[in-house]
Amino acid sequence: MLLALKSNEGITAHVEEDKTFVLLDDDDDDDNDTELGEKDSVDFLVDEPETELHDVAGFSVENAYIDEKEDACDALGEIAFSTGAAFQPFLESSFQQVYEMRDFPHEDVRRAAFGAMGQFCRAQHQVWKENPTETNHQALLKLLDVVLPCFVENVRTEHERQVVMGILETMNNVIKSCKEEAFKNPARLKDISHVIRDVLKKKTVCQDGGGDEADDEEHQAEYDAMLQEFAGEGIPLVAASVPADKFSPFLNDLLPLLMSKTKSSCTVADRSFSVGTIGEILQALVTAPGGPGVAGRLSNRLLPVLVAGVRDSDAEVRNNSVFGLGCLAQAAGPIGVTDYPMMLSVFSNMLTKESDLRVIDNLCGALCRMISTNVDAVPLEQVVPALVGCLPLKEDMEENKTVFNCLAMLYTHSPALVLKLMKPIVAASTHVLGNNKVDQETQITLAQLIKEFAQHHSADFQAAVTSLPVEQQATLSAAISAS
Repeated sequence: MLLALKSNEGITAHVEEDKTFVLLDDDDDDDNDTELGEKDSVDFLVDEPETELHDVAGFSVENAYIDEKEDACDALGEIAFSTGAAFQPFLESSFQQVYEMRDFPHEDVRRAAFGAMGQFCRAQHQVWKENPTETNHQALLKLLDVVLPCFVENVRTEHERQVVMGILETMNNVIKSCKEEAFKNPARLKDISHVIRDVLKKKTVCQDGGGDEADDEEHQAEYDAMLQEFAGEGIPLVAASVPADKFSPFLNDLLPLLMSKTKSSCTVADRSFSVGTIGEILQALVTAPGGPGVAGRLSNRLLPVLVAGVRDSDAEVRNNSVFGLGCLAQAAGPIGVTDYPMMLSVFSNMLTKESDLRVIDNLCGALCRMISTNVDAVPLEQVVPALVGCLPLKEDMEENKTVFNCLAMLYTHSPALVLKLMKPIVAASTHVLGNNKVDQETQITLAQLIKEFAQHHSADFQAAVTSLPVEQQATLSAAISAS
């Protein structure tokens, strides 16, 4: 694979025509064009002193060799990430060869090279986590110090949108894997935040409208939207990787760019992307050091945007807005309590009107985030029965974690309320236990709650169980036995 990357076989340099003859005689120019492949192409490896580099008009590369280099980059990245420590003896030499491909004439090879560089970083991070020596840590930081600035520079200067999309996606994966290690260099947070900002503002070379003339405006707009989505996806990943107070100045610059896409005049895709990204940023602030303080300060700016979103005509925009409101309540913590009455009113109105199943699932999740964060600020006797009445969740299985963690907490906080709702909770649990779409941790939490019902409130529990079909009874029995 390294030989495939080193090889210049199949690459041909084309010598620029003498401009004097072009100016004097168009016919000569035509003749020369037809003979270009025969007379004026030179082997890239041949050293001919009369052919200066500035005389070379361009290069052509045979498809088979392009494919070979692209495949070699892809394979090296995958092997490094899959084999971890076993790849260490080959990491440096592989990286050097792949790094050389970042300027290769063909875009597919460049894209594959950037992808492999990201995989090398993730592989080294994995090696360090498994064997946290100082040597492994320094190797990771050294790699990141080369790769991330390379990504940032090429997002700005690369002409091909597809390559830039690949770089942004790879950079997101590196940040997601390496988290705070990606930001050990003091300049890194600013550099990455600013390049995300530049993509959102359409200030990079590939967004200047000077690309392939064959691209119609519709395709260019589609590519620009995709580019901005890849850039936007990086914001919550950065928010989850650094202390919130450090990221706050950059977040203040980025949020208006997202909020400008939430207006009713924007496309559905833009509205969905922007409110979804805002929700993910708030979700990241839940666990980021200093996150609640930053989320609390942002609340006045974001609340109107998200409330407007829950009234959108498009279900996906409503869904993302509901998710964002729940995350805002969770991230802001005690600071957000003053907004609870208004948010509960919005959710109450939605529950009576909403027909989209995914939106209803996320309404349940948002209510549970509010309860779990500030249980005393929610009128439980009204909210919890309405919440349980929407179970089981139909579409968004990930929200089961939020819902059943909340119900388990409520069983400790307000056992009488939960026991009154035992029958619908038990019925809903049969759709979660043993469901491979629900994570194991959530299933364990739910199984423990059901076991509590069975052990300490056996009569009510048996009554709830016997009202179920036989198959669901068997599911419960198996879950209790296993827990």
